[in-house]
Amino acid sequence: MKSINGDSIDSPIVYTRAEAGRELSPPVSARQVQEYLNIARLFIPGFDVFNGLEGGLSNAPIKPIHIPTLQKIREYVRETKSLVKARIRISKEYKR
Repeated sequence: MKSINGDSIDSPIVYTRAEAGRELSPPVSARQVQEYLNIARLFIPGFDVFNGLEGGLSNAPIKPIHIPTLQKIREYVRETKSLVKARIRISKEYKR
């Protein structure tokens, strides 16, 4: 995966969902981060590491390289005022 701001997919730094939520602006809860990861894993390349074995969300670690994409999802949710509308927008933007 491409490096962003010096962070790579192999970064030793990992975040819990709560820590990742605090990295976003404005901050969100761990539950919201889970919702954003659920959207990202379905549509955005590189987030398939969050696909669980039985089709749900895995407990894969969140790395610094994931934060900019989670921030973008956060911005879409704020713009559309809806998680569902943001999900639709992302699905169209990142057609696989």
